[in-house]
Amino acid sequence: MKGIAMPPKVSFTREKVLQQAFEIVRKDGLDALSARRIAQHLHSSTRPVYIAFQSMKTLKEAVIQKAREYALSYFLQDTEDDDSPFLNLGLQYFRFSQVERELFKLLFLEGKIGITFEKMGQYFYPLLDRMKQDPRLQGLSEVSLKRIGMNSWIYTHGLIALIYAVPPQNAEELIRAYMSQIGNILIVWERNEPDNK
Repeated sequence: MKGIAMPPKVSFTREKVLQQAFEIVRKDGLDALSARRIAQHLHSSTRPVYIAFQSMKTLKEAVIQKAREYALSYFLQDTEDDDSPFLNLGLQYFRFSQVERELFKLLFLEGKIGITFEKMGQYFYPLLDRMKQDPRLQGLSEVSLKRIGMNSWIYTHGLIALIYAVPPQNAEELIRAYMSQIGNILIVWERNEPDNK
């Protein structure tokens, strides 16, 4: 008598579980994340979730870290419509707030970016290389570039937070105009600083 054939075991890698969790958070927010919901999407029990991650707390931390990395890569995307890499960073920040609404809320409105205001600039230092490509910023010191980046981010974040819930129809046009204006003001101010003369 032949034995009964058992169905093949389905295994899920840590990365696959994390990616599914990330997609749930991306669509519905962190509060929607549960082992059961991930299991439903994977068509499995909750066991693979807890094999990959010891706890939901650990999984949520991994999702938030993945969201941070994704946001940074989004800001650095090349676009064809902007001549100014510096201006483009502000526009990408706005686009992220609209295209990735749940991730923007999680990271930048609920504070899950995970660093204090004093250390916030460090998160944006990888963007310095992009800023250095802007002809208008040539000749400025790294200290000035960091200051411009931080000040423009504070301004841009405030502006975008104001229109996040109900953006006007011409939101990108407005962001472009306001970002250009504050960018010019900050650049002129930095060029007139004693340490840049």
